[in-house]
Amino acid sequence: MPVSTTEGFSFEQINAAIPNGRHICYIADTSAGAQEDATEDEGTIQVGEGDSVVTLTKDTPSFAVDYGEDNREAPESVTMNEPESGQVSVAAPVKTADPRQEAYKLYLDKVNEYIARYGEPGFGQGNTQDEQIGTGLIFAYLRDFDGDGLEELILGYRTDGKVLPLDVNSYAFEVWAVQDDELKLVYNEDQSFYHGQDILTGFEVVSLDDQPVMMTTVYGGGEEAGDEVSWNTCYRYKDGAFAPIWSIESRNNMIKGTSSQTVNGAEATSEEYMRALDEPQVSAFYSIAGPKDMGRWYESIANTADGRDYSVEETVAMTQETIATIKERAQGGSDQTSAAAYQAADVVERHAVTVYGNGGPNDTAQFETDWAYPQFEVVGGSTSPELESLNAQIKSDYEQALECQEGMTYDTAHPSDGSIEQTVHRFDRTVSISGDVAYVRIEHRSSYGGSTAPTYVYGRYYNLRTGKEIPATDALGLSREELIQLTVDGAVAWARKAGRELRDWDAKSAEWHLFATDATFVYRTDDAVVASFREDPFQPGAEFVIKALTDSVQVGDQLIRSDALGADGSVVFERQ
Repeated sequence: MPVSTTEGFSFEQINAAIPNGRHICYIADTSAGAQEDATEDEGTIQVGEGDSVVTLTKDTPSFAVDYGEDNREAPESVTMNEPESGQVSVAAPVKTADPRQEAYKLYLDKVNEYIARYGEPGFGQGNTQDEQIGTGLIFAYLRDFDGDGLEELILGYRTDGKVLPLDVNSYAFEVWAVQDDELKLVYNEDQSFYHGQDILTGFEVVSLDDQPVMMTTVYGGGEEAGDEVSWNTCYRYKDGAFAPIWSIESRNNMIKGTSSQTVNGAEATSEEYMRALDEPQVSAFYSIAGPKDMGRWYESIANTADGRDYSVEETVAMTQETIATIKERAQGGSDQTSAAAYQAADVVERHAVTVYGNGGPNDTAQFETDWAYPQFEVVGGSTSPELESLNAQIKSDYEQALECQEGMTYDTAHPSDGSIEQTVHRFDRTVSISGDVAYVRIEHRSSYGGSTAPTYVYGRYYNLRTGKEIPATDALGLSREELIQLTVDGAVAWARKAGRELRDWDAKSAEWHLFATDATFVYRTDDAVVASFREDPFQPGAEFVIKALTDSVQVGDQLIRSDALGADGSVVFERQ
C-alpha cells in the first residue's frame, strides 16, 4: 500500500483478508534509487527476499479489522507520524494474545461443554446418611505433566446421570492438552481411579520417580475359573502423548489356592511385587464416592492411600475452585500478573487438653498447650481466591481436629478395636516462605487411648499462588533419591556430632526405614533443610540439618525451636 511519509495509514486501508495472529509489517522505500529490496509490478509491491517475500496491494479500499477477544485494549486504528526533528518516536506495542490465556479459554470451553452434557459438580446421598456419591462433572484438576509450564486439564465425570445405584464403571477420567493452539484429548484409559470392594472410589494424584503420572487400577477375572486379577499401570506424558512406563499384576486363584505376580511384565516374587507396589507416590486422594467423614472413616480401618484424603464434598469444592481458576486465567487474571510477595499470618491459641488413661474414666491427665495453624497473606494486605481457599481449608482441618479433641470421652478414647487416635497437641507453623512456596513445620502429639502421647514432626509445602499443597521434591528442588541420600548423610553427621554412632538396630528398625525412605519428615527453614528423627516416637527426638542454605549452620547441627518469631511471624530455630 503506497503511503507518503506525512500522511500515515491505518490497518482498515489494507485490502487483504488478514487472519488473526502475529504479523510482520514491512515498510519499503519505493522512491527513486531506493528499491533494492522492493519491486513494483502492476499494482503490487513485493517486499523481502527468498521465502520471506510478501506481496502488498497498492489499492486502498476500506477493510474492517478483527482484533479478536484478546486485543480489547488495542486502538481501532494505528497511525505512524513523522517524528519531530531531533527526536525518535517509538510506537507503544500492541498487546498480543498470551498463549497460556488462550489455553485456559480452551479449557473453559471444554469444562462448560461437559457441565452442559453431564451436569454441575455435585453429590447425592448414598445408601446411608454417611455416604456421598459424586455426580456430574465431579472432578477438574490442573497438573503440568510434561514440565513445560502449562498445566494439562484432568476431567472426571459421571456418565449415567444417577446417584444410586453406584456403578464405578459410570465414572470416566480424561486428560486434555493444548497442542498447536488446539485442545486435544491425550488420555482416556478406563478405570483411572482407585476403587475397592467397599464404597470408597476416588482419584489418586500420583507421581513415579518424582514425575507426575496417570494410573489405572483394574480388577477382573482371568482365563481360569476362580481367577481374581488386579492390574496397576502408570502412564507418563511425553512428546504430546501418554504411554505406559510401569505396571504390576497380581493373580490369585481362589479355587486352586495359587498366586502369582509380575512387575513390568516379568515374573516377580511377593517381596518384589510389594516393593514395586510402593513405588508410585500418592500426594492426594480425591473421593468421588465414599464416606462423608474421611478422617473418622480412616480411624476405623487402615489408610490405603498416602498423602491427603478428601471427602466427596471436598472434591466438589476443589473442582469448583479449579473451574474458577480456569475462568480467571482465561480472562487474563491471577498468575498472568506479576508475582506477589507473601507473608505468614499464623494463628496460635491456648487450649486445655484432657488425656484419658487406662485405669478408668477418672484416670485422666489435664494440661494446657499451644495449638497453631498456618495462614498466609499477600504483603500489603491483599489476597487472591486461591489463597483464600487454601487458608479456609487449613483452618477447617484444624477446627475439625480441635473439635474431635474437645469432644473426646473415656469411651471414645478406648474403643473396642483400639483404633481411635486422639490429637492432643497440634502446632503447625510457617517456618519459611521463598517465592510462591510456604514451608510449614507440622508438630502433632497423639494419644491412642493411653496417657502416653507420641509426637510426630514433619513438613508440609504449599504453593501460595495456586493455593495447592505440593510434594517435598517440588518444594525443595530435590529428587527423591537426592533427598533420601541427604537425609541419611545428615543423620550420620548428627550422630557423630552428638558423640554417638547409630546403633546396628537403628539402620534396621522400622522407624529408621520409614525415616530414611520417606521425605515426609523433612521441612525447610530460611537457613537449612531439616530432618526430624525419633528412634522412639514416645521419646523426644532430634531435628538436624541435612542441607545448609546459609553459612550460619552446618550439616548435622541439631536445631531447637526458639521462643522468638521472625519478622513475618514464622518460627525461628537455633543451634542447640
